Amino acid sequence: MAAKKKSAAKKKAATKRKSAATRKSATVVQRPKTGTAITREFKGAKHTVKVTADGYSYKGAEYGSLTAIAKVITGYASISGPRFFAADQTSKNGGGA
Repeated sequence: MAAKKKSAAKKKAATKRKSAATRKSATVVQRPKTGTAITREFKGAKHTVKVTADGYSYKGAEYGSLTAIAKVITGYASISGPRFFAADQTSKNGGGA
C-alpha cells in the first residue's frame, strides 16, 4: 500500500511540474501592427525594424521573425527576438492609430 501512495504522490508532483511548464510556454506575444517601426539600441548602434504585411524589414531585407533579425544584429546563435526588441522598445505606429 505504501508503494502505491508514493507512486500517486510522484505522479501528482510530475503533473504539477508539467502544468506549470505548459502555462509558462503558452505565453503568446502579439505581433505589432503593420507599419510599426521598432527601434532598439545594441552596443551603441541604433537598429530599426519595420513591421510589414509579410513579416519584418531590416536594412532592406525581409525577415519572417524578430528572432532572425536579433540573431543578425547580435551574432548570437540563440536569442529571443521578441524579448530582445521589448527590452528597450520604442515603437511608433506608422498607421496613425
